[in-house]
Amino acid sequence: MPRQITTVLLGMLTGLIIHLYLLLSEEFILSEINAIGIIGAMIVGIMIAFAIRMISEKLSELIKWENNAGVRLLAGIAITTAIAGLCYYTFYKLIWAHVVSVPREVVELSMITCIKLMILIFVLALIYAIFSYVHYSYQAVAFAQVHRIQLKREIIDIQMETLKSQLRPHFLFNSLNTISSLIHNHKEDAELFIRRLAKTYNYTLENYNKKSITLQEEIALVTSYIEMMRARFGENVTLRNNIPSELLSKDILPLSLQTLIENALKHNVINDEHQLTISLEATEKVISIENNKTKAPSSVVSNNIGLANLQKRYRLWDNQKVSIHNDEHSFTVKIPIN
Repeated sequence: MPRQITTVLLGMLTGLIIHLYLLLSEEFILSEINAIGIIGAMIVGIMIAFAIRMISEKLSELIKWENNAGVRLLAGIAITTAIAGLCYYTFYKLIWAHVVSVPREVVELSMITCIKLMILIFVLALIYAIFSYVHYSYQAVAFAQVHRIQLKREIIDIQMETLKSQLRPHFLFNSLNTISSLIHNHKEDAELFIRRLAKTYNYTLENYNKKSITLQEEIALVTSYIEMMRARFGENVTLRNNIPSELLSKDILPLSLQTLIENALKHNVINDEHQLTISLEATEKVISIENNKTKAPSSVVSNNIGLANLQKRYRLWDNQKVSIHNDEHSFTVKIPIN
């Protein structure tokens, strides 16, 4: 509801309450209830309500709620009571006789009536001040929550970008190592590998800055990557894709499957005697990447980026968890899909 309408309704209600109180007061001499008088009292109430709202806004600029809520509350009550009391006293003491068309001496405000009127105005001012404080508190809490969420989102985005910036050179570093191992003894395979690397790396760059990609896009990347690895390992590397087609539209983090396949190739000896099979399975919420364990390479240089990086990225991605199962014969990683 717009603030102007709220102010009008509160002013009308306040004017009506005070007017009815005075009409029913034994000390206030009036022969009958006059509709024009009621309307006049509500109009005065609206005018006072707008005046109090403007003064309250100025007061809030001078005395900040967040700095000194107690002083602001007491100041608001005192000023509201003084303004409303003065205005209503003036209205009923000086103007009321003209509104109801009775002699001024007939309209009397005794001391008891004035005291009761000020008490009533004080109570209404207290209620108004409390609601103002509650409204401010609600807005402050809501703003703080929104600010915390925005700040958290910004931090997560920065962390995600930092992690992703590590993945790109990690992928290139592993690929260059492969080229280095091929170029002396298998020049044709090295040339083929470089061509496929250019194609795969271009695909990686296209999807690198995305927060998430479809499972179909990620599988296209890993399929191309496996074809590239066959330049080095031949048919000793096999990718079994058992993911149902209806799940291909699910979202997954970019380079997640590719990172796990890199990890499998890096930590297993692959040759004619030790063949590596990587299987992809999926349910509605999880995709499973499993590879058999052949033989650990005699010397593996690890910079601890791949799997640890992936776990951090999924924690940042809606607090998702990566599940790892490592036994004597196989290594399985389960990552969420949305």
